[in-house]
Amino acid sequence: MSLIAQETKRHLIIVPGHSVWKKTNDPLNLGQLSDHWVLAPFQLEGNDHLTMIKHGLKAIIELVKEYDGLTDQNLILYSGSKTKVNIDQSEGKSYYELMKRLLLETNPTVINNVFQNLDKQIIEMINEIHKIGKINDVFKKDVINYEEYALDSFENLYYSILKFKQLNSSKKLPNKITIVGFEFKRKRFVELHAAKALGYNNLEYIGIDPNPIALTAEKRVKYFADLAVQENKYGYEPFVKDWYGVKVPLLEKKLKRNVFNMVAADYYYPYLVDLKHDGDDFEFYTKVVKPSLFY
Repeated sequence: MSLIAQETKRHLIIVPGHSVWKKTNDPLNLGQLSDHWVLAPFQLEGNDHLTMIKHGLKAIIELVKEYDGLTDQNLILYSGSKTKVNIDQSEGKSYYELMKRLLLETNPTVINNVFQNLDKQIIEMINEIHKIGKINDVFKKDVINYEEYALDSFENLYYSILKFKQLNSSKKLPNKITIVGFEFKRKRFVELHAAKALGYNNLEYIGIDPNPIALTAEKRVKYFADLAVQENKYGYEPFVKDWYGVKVPLLEKKLKRNVFNMVAADYYYPYLVDLKHDGDDFEFYTKVVKPSLFY
């Protein structure tokens, strides 16, 4: 990936990673099967892998709708570190590679045959991208890229901003940020990560939730109710108490995920600041984070 030599980027589109697509030489491995991914048990019932594909595609739709081929003002980052044991591949790069296979390397007839009985919305999204055009151009110009150090949702946002600055050769923040992810995580990203922890308010969140098609209507209601409870308990509330994920239990989760001992500070120097602190989060934001982010 080449660095962009001049300051041209304005709009950052982020897709937080939630798994790793296991790329193989099989041209029919388009991520359509759960076996094509490294999934946790809780990701199976909702066919999360299919929703992850839609996250990746929706980001590209948002990109190509605004892409004029000249100013290259938008940038997509698929974000996520190397979190799976025995797979030396990051979540972010695996999403990127899967988008290339779906959009550049696979015939539309094959796409239809593979996905028609699984999720027709994926076919519709791919067709929409090809109808708009420009897809070969955007991959060539590095306006679709990836971020490989994020170990939690806050870092998906924070490290993507740092990568944006790095690729853009600029200290400036993007004028606008769009995140494409699970709808049930909207509040965590918008209210906590963006508004509180980073003081950034020009954020659009596009939510696409899992689709547990095998469940009855009654069980679907319970599925999404349980999802909301789990998100609040293990996602939202921990970040209310620890904006930057630097204390237990959030820190422990990140350490466990960092199976390849990735060091973000080395890669994102000089943009990254050390977020470790023992005091009040708001005071830390005011004295440390805000000056470093907005200078």
